[in-house]
Amino acid sequence: MRKAMKASVFAVLALIFTVAMFIANTTTAFAAEGDTTVKISVTDDSNQPLSGALVTVSHKGADGSTVQDASWTSTNQPHELTLSAGTYTVKQTAPQSYTVKDAEKTFTITAPISTSKHATFTKVFTEPGVGTWPGTAAAHVLGDLVGDDGKVHTVVYCFNNTKKVPETGLGYERMQGNEDTFVSLAHPNHKSDLYSNVSRVIWNGYPNDASGIKEKYNLTNDEFAAATQWAIWHYTDNTDYPAYRDGGNFDNAYLDLVDSSKAEAAPANMVLDIYKADNDRYQNAVTAHFYTNQSIELSLANTKSVTPVTPETPKPQTPTTPVTPSKPTTTPSNPSKPAVQSLAATGVNVVAAAMSMISLAGVATAAMVVSRQRV
Repeated sequence: MRKAMKASVFAVLALIFTVAMFIANTTTAFAAEGDTTVKISVTDDSNQPLSGALVTVSHKGADGSTVQDASWTSTNQPHELTLSAGTYTVKQTAPQSYTVKDAEKTFTITAPISTSKHATFTKVFTEPGVGTWPGTAAAHVLGDLVGDDGKVHTVVYCFNNTKKVPETGLGYERMQGNEDTFVSLAHPNHKSDLYSNVSRVIWNGYPNDASGIKEKYNLTNDEFAAATQWAIWHYTDNTDYPAYRDGGNFDNAYLDLVDSSKAEAAPANMVLDIYKADNDRYQNAVTAHFYTNQSIELSLANTKSVTPVTPETPKPQTPTTPVTPSKPTTTPSNPSKPAVQSLAATGVNVVAAAMSMISLAGVATAAMVVSRQRV
């Protein structure tokens, strides 16, 4: 008894864990596709990385208030963050010694084709232009899905062809677009490659025509869409195009779509969207969209601040105190007085000089007289 109860408890816990994981994975799948990597750099005058700036990213909330998404101090490497669809503003405060050149920038991330979990079917193709039962049957189930957010999936195809064809106004719930979900709703013989096969058909069928099959067989849009629907039923419902093929262009287009050697593989960014009819009596729907997880790079520039040099105010100089000459260490000697001769002595000398001159004059005169006499 206890063993049975214990086993039941473990079974319940395992079921809860499985459901929780499914919900978690489903939420992640829808959120990640529209995310965008944003790289923000701060640079100087030479467009070189600049560290030390305070950077913030924010957006406006539903009530108009500013909601901050991230803030950081810049380094010499771009700062990466992941943001969902919306309009954002990035602002910066320049580091010390720099002046802001780009104070702020605004950027917008676009949403993927549709994030709505519910859509309504609108029949589009009513006259396939083929003129045969297979084409007409396919055309009756082709249409668009308009999400509750107003975005359109064009064009969608049906699977589970034993059920009723969808009518305009029929509601559909968007399911997780993976192979397990697809297999659980369809009835394929080859479950392991259902997702890739249907992806290839949609990529090469209407409206993408990646391999040029429509032009190759000169089909109208309606004809090519009908051939695409039959190729999808080939994989989802193991339904082959009727055996009475006439070898015409419609037949050949269908055969090319289900031949992997004649139709190229779908690109990696192509995602199938699986929709389950609200009313189980109707066929489910499949379509595809192409996503690009955007990558945005922004740069906020700054200019080196130039601080003017303030001239120094000259300071008044204190005059120097004159140096007092030092006193001589020795007392100068008094000059000697010249000898004073008496007036009498002076007169005698003068007379003597005069007499000497007269004597000389006499001698000269006598010499001249003698000389004349001889002559």
